[in-house]
Amino acid sequence: MQRLWHVTAAHETGLADARFRPRQLAEPILPVYVGSLMTAITMCKRMQEEGVFVNPVVSPGVPPGKELIRISLMATHTDAQIDFALDKLAKVGKEVGLL
Repeated sequence: MQRLWHVTAAHETGLADARFRPRQLAEPILPVYVGSLMTAITMCKRMQEEGVFVNPVVSPGVPPGKELIRISLMATHTDAQIDFALDKLAKVGKEVGLL
C-alpha cells in the first residue's frame, strides 16, 4: 500500500509539473481532463503508440465537453515507468494542444 501511494503522489506531482491541473484525489486512478471526444480518443491512441496505456472516458460516462483520459496506477510501477509515462503524456499533451 505504501508503494501505491508513493506512485500516486509521484504521478500527481508530475501531472501538475506538466500543467495538466490534476485534481488531488489521493486515489491511484487519476483523471486528465481533455474536454473533447476527439482529444480523448487521439490522446489514447497516441499514448498507446508511445507505449503507455490509458483509457478514454467519454459520453455517456461523462457529460459532453467533460471528456478525460484515465490513468490507472499500480504499486508495481517503478519510478522509471512513472517518469516514462509522464514524459509521453507531456509530449502527447503538446501535440493535441492541451499544453
